[in-house]
Amino acid sequence: MELEEQSSDTRIRQLAGAQPGNDQERATLLLQIQRMTVAERMKLALLGNREVRSILIRDPVRSVQVSVIQNPRITEKEVERIAASRSVDEEVLRLILKNRDWLKYYSVKVALVNNPRTPVKESLRLLGHLREKELKEVARSRNLPNPVVVAAKKLLAERKT
Repeated sequence: MELEEQSSDTRIRQLAGAQPGNDQERATLLLQIQRMTVAERMKLALLGNREVRSILIRDPVRSVQVSVIQNPRITEKEVERIAASRSVDEEVLRLILKNRDWLKYYSVKVALVNNPRTPVKESLRLLGHLREKELKEVARSRNLPNPVVVAAKKLLAERKT
């Protein structure tokens, strides 16, 4: 049993640093990740590089997605991409919203407001931080919840006066 655990840890560490050069290597990496247990994927999400994180953030298991966002090496660009993703779980969006360091970035705020899966209350809170251009885009959006669109229109009207 201990030998199995060791080989699992070794395999996770190897995959964590994997740098696929072409599509075939990327497909092999994806296949190896798919064969892992949930616990192994969670551990890999915490240790993995950008390539591994980009694969694991699309995992259907919420706890794996949460582990990706908790990776200490995750960058602002990755958080922005995750915040804009409509396939990511709402819990991941809540974790992004709780992290003040990530909310310092304007691009992350915009991505969160434009994501229909972001809780309405949080989107409304972030609207006041948006510039006029982004507010106009939110006001014209057909994909966002109605209260967010109405609030964006109201905020635009207030700023014009």
